[in-house]
Amino acid sequence: MRCLAKLALGRRHHWLAWLCLAAVALPSPAATFGDGPGGATCIHFSSTGRLAWMQPGGDWVDASGKLHGDQAFAEATMASASSAQPVSWDVLPLMAEWTRGRVPNGTLLLRIAPGAPAGPVNFASREHADRSIAPLLTVKWDDGQVERLNAIADTFFACPTVKNLGSSTLLRVGADMTTLLEFPFKPRPGHTVSSLSLSLSPLKLYGRSPRVGIYGPQLPRSAGPAWTERGLSMAMEHDAGIAKHKDVLYAQNFDDDSWKSFITGPKIEASLRTLSEDKARLFVPLDRKALAVTIPKGGSIALNHNLRFAQWPGGEPDEAYFRYHLRLADNWNPVVDGGKLPGFAGTYGVAGWGMRRSDGTNGWSARGAFMRHDAQGEPDSPWRPIGTYAYTASNEGRSGLVWGWNLGPTGRLTRNRWYSIEQYLKLNTPGQTNGVYRAWVDGQLVFERTDLHWRDVTTLKIESVWLNVFHGGTAKTDRDLTLYMDNLVVARGYIGPGNFPR
Repeated sequence: MRCLAKLALGRRHHWLAWLCLAAVALPSPAATFGDGPGGATCIHFSSTGRLAWMQPGGDWVDASGKLHGDQAFAEATMASASSAQPVSWDVLPLMAEWTRGRVPNGTLLLRIAPGAPAGPVNFASREHADRSIAPLLTVKWDDGQVERLNAIADTFFACPTVKNLGSSTLLRVGADMTTLLEFPFKPRPGHTVSSLSLSLSPLKLYGRSPRVGIYGPQLPRSAGPAWTERGLSMAMEHDAGIAKHKDVLYAQNFDDDSWKSFITGPKIEASLRTLSEDKARLFVPLDRKALAVTIPKGGSIALNHNLRFAQWPGGEPDEAYFRYHLRLADNWNPVVDGGKLPGFAGTYGVAGWGMRRSDGTNGWSARGAFMRHDAQGEPDSPWRPIGTYAYTASNEGRSGLVWGWNLGPTGRLTRNRWYSIEQYLKLNTPGQTNGVYRAWVDGQLVFERTDLHWRDVTTLKIESVWLNVFHGGTAKTDRDLTLYMDNLVVARGYIGPGNFPR
């Protein structure tokens, strides 16, 4: 429910300002935009997760709802630079975007207003030695309570610089520089906000009287279909009978011994087991038994098996869907390196993996990927990002490319929770760059490309679903890393997250 009433905001206009926030979800347990080494940069809104902005320097919506628009939610003119005289913006209009979920809760983006002098302006950041001049969000509630919130993340982008600048003692806003702020704002059920203001302390002003505007940071979203339908698994509780569906080529729920074909050697056998409980790692089953996959300390491989399309009716296709449920165990802290997860492949034992470059005629692959957790830069982050590790014919180097799943809810996962992970791949027409790759988490689109160059010959097909769990590169893990897999399905059509009532 959202309650709106008019409240005067200055002499020039009125704004819809009273917002009833009783039904608004609480913010996520960590900052959406980190300002540590793995946080937001000119290119990525999460560099650890390889989660890219739509355009360098960040994305935003303006007060008219336009992506990358110029109408600020609030503006302030910088007449002088003095930390003793903070500059304030009335940002209550932006809160409506937090409420709608279009802008991450508590976040703001600052940029020079179009047509204004270019600046730049330096402001004190939350890392400044004088904490009294750090960024401040002041919230006044309808019952008279006042909250003064300090930023939980702040950084600025100075493109083309691509490193994270969040450790700086200043924030900069200028012609090619934007500042990103995040505050731990939480709604109070049954109460409304009567005023909301942002205060920053200017340290240095370049040029004459630039105007700095407030905009709403925007996470990338697909311009295509929402892809939120539940697919062919919708009517099948716990995937019961899914193997008999006309579009399903393979299904595995790990409840009998048929999964043991995944064992390809003694090391793999030691890394795999099925279970229905694992209290030490906070395991909760999705559907009876699951497959526990452990990369052992000092090792790199835990699973390496190919489900080959040539074994199934129709043979090797040009397009296919693959879904599995994934749960990262409580010990999933890959601090040394990232690695590989299940995905599609057409390597034919020739190229498209292991530094064997794809040239359009010899092979390709699109395995899943997990990212290294930055235990030093972001030790308290709950996020464990996943994405894609792809060898395409367009790769310039010998190695694969990592694509972070940057759309919608993104591929930033947390431990000790089940997720539905679905991937779709369609090979390109030789001579055209029209190959497709999509990924969904819990039925929501998190990645999409429709311009891919997988092959130059029709003899390259989708050879297999490559069930691979591998640490590195070449680096070995310094600890056991465990994940759980369940209810794996390969199909000709969209599968969806299924129906798993608790």
